[in-house]
Amino acid sequence: MTDAEAWQCYPQLRWLYDRLQLSLALGYECGPAGTLPPRPGIWFVKPIINLNGMGVGAYAQHYDGGPAFPVRPGSFWMPHFTGRHLSIDLRRASPGWDFGLTVECIYRNNRPFEWRKVTDVPELPDIIAIDGTDIPCLNIELIGSNVIEVHLRRNHDFDAMPEASSVFPVWDGEPVPADMVADPEDADGFLVPMRLGFVYRREEK
Repeated sequence: MTDAEAWQCYPQLRWLYDRLQLSLALGYECGPAGTLPPRPGIWFVKPIINLNGMGVGAYAQHYDGGPAFPVRPGSFWMPHFTGRHLSIDLRRASPGWDFGLTVECIYRNNRPFEWRKVTDVPELPDIIAIDGTDIPCLNIELIGSNVIEVHLRRNHDFDAMPEASSVFPVWDGEPVPADMVADPEDADGFLVPMRLGFVYRREEK
């Protein structure tokens, strides 16, 4: 299931894809374009909703404490969290949830360089407003211990090779390896920068 399909299937939970509403529910300092952060510093800016590549359009921006904080229309600001970037799948259990695939995102030059399977799952904050629904799975992204996104579907990054231990994205302008698997999510080139596909690697024994 894609995020767009989940949007159609679970109308009562669409607010989770509204990252401003999610951040407010989680108690973060945040606000839409046109409002000012409470203090100078680095803040993270994202589109409020973007089902096509949810990391697209996100960037860090400094606020100098003045009367203006130029943010792209349709975006919002939130804390600039630091720490490990994890993607954690949860499967419906009775009661609660069971852990599934957990992946750490490794960055190089401020863009994802590798998604690596890991087994050390942190203690999760309370999952808000989801218990009692009929969704079979969800995916939570964290930076440090802070939830930054919730997806009403599982992580599909390893579908082409479930036995792989790492996935390396290939971006437009980079050499294209012979063993690259084309990215079905970016067939129309909507991601900026465009993600051409993935290279899968197994852990050496």
